[in-house]
Amino acid sequence: MTGAVQSSASRSYFKALIALMWLALPVVGLRYWQVWDQLPSRLVTHFDHAGRPNGWMSPQGSLVFSLGLTIFLLILFTAILFWALRHMPSPDTSAWTLMGLFYVVIAVESFIADSVLRYNLSQSSIQIGAIVSALFLSIFVLVAIFLRAQRGTVLPQTDVLSEQTHGSRIIALVFLFPAYSHARFPAALHSCRRYSRLCN
Repeated sequence: MTGAVQSSASRSYFKALIALMWLALPVVGLRYWQVWDQLPSRLVTHFDHAGRPNGWMSPQGSLVFSLGLTIFLLILFTAILFWALRHMPSPDTSAWTLMGLFYVVIAVESFIADSVLRYNLSQSSIQIGAIVSALFLSIFVLVAIFLRAQRGTVLPQTDVLSEQTHGSRIIALVFLFPAYSHARFPAALHSCRRYSRLCN
């Protein structure tokens, strides 16, 4: 009974965190709304690896792109998480790790959208390298947690790893013949050589 209650609670927390992830959408929209009247007619929206501007959009285009990308990611991540939840009695470590990875991606996407707005308002530099490094570091940590959770049980410290039993005598003979031949062939070969020497 306790296990069933814990499983139900874990599933409820998991669903609540999926719903909480959707707060990113109003956060991005609210940020645009706060500074809408201060935005220039052309926004810098893309930068090269050195942080130099190389792409522009109108404020409307930037808003639609940011909200559209956020909605796309949220729909995709929500579908994947609900699919994973449907195929397990309760969320395991791999499911929680996947949830964490999706939160990192959404957080980075929201941070980039806000950084673009701040750049256009006050020319604040965007640390592309720092953003990419933080993203890859987070992914590396989450993948390490996932792989550690997927490790199987430790093998026993014995010479025999498994023992196979066959119900059919024919199959047993098939496996026994190579071992028998390996044991008898050297002795038979030795006898033939002795016989050849006596005859000569």
